[in-house]
Formats: sequence, structure tokens, C-alpha cells
Amino acid sequence: MTSGPKTILVTGGAKRVGRMLVERLSAAGHAVVIHANSNAAEAEELAADLRDANPLVWSIAADLSDHAAACALVGQASQLAGVPLSGLINNASVFDYDTPGAMKVSVFDHAMAVNLRAPALLSEAFARQADPRRDSCIINMLDMKLWNFNPDFYSYTMSKAGLLAATEMMARAFAPVVRVNAIAPGLLLPSYDQTKAEFETAALRNLMNKPIDLDNLMSAAEFLLANTSLTGQTIHVDNGARLTSRPRDVMFEMREDKK
Repeated sequence: MTSGPKTILVTGGAKRVGRMLVERLSAAGHAVVIHANSNAAEAEELAADLRDANPLVWSIAADLSDHAAACALVGQASQLAGVPLSGLINNASVFDYDTPGAMKVSVFDHAMAVNLRAPALLSEAFARQADPRRDSCIINMLDMKLWNFNPDFYSYTMSKAGLLAATEMMARAFAPVVRVNAIAPGLLLPSYDQTKAEFETAALRNLMNKPIDLDNLMSAAEFLLANTSLTGQTIHVDNGARLTSRPRDVMFEMREDKK
């Protein structure tokens, strides 16, 4: 089994953390397929820009809430690249609000479809097409909330909890051909209806009292892709935020502090 530059599908790769991952991986010489849904035009613009330095960048559109589209995506990405994929980063997710006692069925169904079912389907398809002569790796993007539960974003958190469980089960099932690991970030960027000022204050609420360096998240992904001895692992990139007790999501705690 050999390592080296990979051909990587990044879901949700047109914006935010996904875009940063795509840019970092392309600059490192990996071939990258950028997945997007509603941001398909931005994904193609990003691919075109990156191809100036790395010709092995493509974009692809798919609605991950659609079962058939999720099942087909890995095959389509591999066909674009002309080789089997050797990397998959399940980064795309939806983040909508509900709570226990006021669970919204539409929010639950959408979260489970995009955040859990799609990564599971993509990972199965990835494992089927992986070349056993090459190192192949899946990275699932989780959330530090799974180690510091509060009732906010109930359906989202349940979907990510399922993906955490799936990470270890897939690591066992897909070995020795495919490694499966995860990254659990803390607060990285403004999310939901958070204002810039709220984010800047909330980003300090961790053991290190400082914002998470996004470059460290990219480095963690590169480490997992390159280190052929790692499978079934979760790297916490959260400045220790998971170790601080939070009765509510940090953005709502701050609003209560002002009352």
C-alpha cells in the first residue's frame, strides 16, 4: 500500500471550511474534486482559479439530501478525475435549530439525510472503489458539541453523534483497504444567526482563551490523510472547548449574559 498525493472528494467544498480545505489540498499537490449543491457556480469558479496552479481540480454538483444523488456522487467524481478516489472528506452539513421537546421533523429529516446518511453512503461507495494498492482515507467532520452536550441544535447534534459512531464502525469494516478518521472542531466561523461581534467573543470561550487557528484545522486534515498508521481516530481541534461545561450553545449563552 503506497501513500503520496491523493485524489480527494471534498463535500461542501465551495464555501467556508470546505473551501479552505480545497485550497490547502490543491496547493499541496493533491487532485481535488469540489462538491457543492446550491453553491455549484462558486465551486466551478474556485476550480477554475485553482487550475492555474494545479490542473487536477474539478467541480461537481449534487444534492446530498437526495438518496440517489448521494449514491452516485463518488462514481461521478472518480469518472471526472479518471482514477479511483483515494481521499474523501465528508465536510458538507446543515445546521438548523431545534431543541428536545420542540423537535422539528423537517429539520431532523434534513439533518439526518445530509449529515449522516449521505456520509455513510459516500463512504460505502468510496470503499468499494478504493485501490488496495494505495493508501485511502476518509475524514468525517464532527463537532466538539458531541463531548459537551447541550440541548441546542438538537437534530444537528444527533446527526453528528451518529457520524461519530459510524466513524469507528466504518474503520473496522473498511480495513485494511480504507482508513477512517474524524476531526471535531470547536467554533471556527460565525454560524447560524451569530453576529461578528458575538463570534469574536464566543471564539475566546475555551481553555486557551483564544480563537482556533484555522490553519491548524487544515494541518490536522493533512496529517490524517498522510499518516498511514491512523484509523478510527478523532482529532479535537477546539482549544479545549469540549472540556468546558456549557449549559447552552455558546452563542445563546452570550445573549443570556446580556439580559
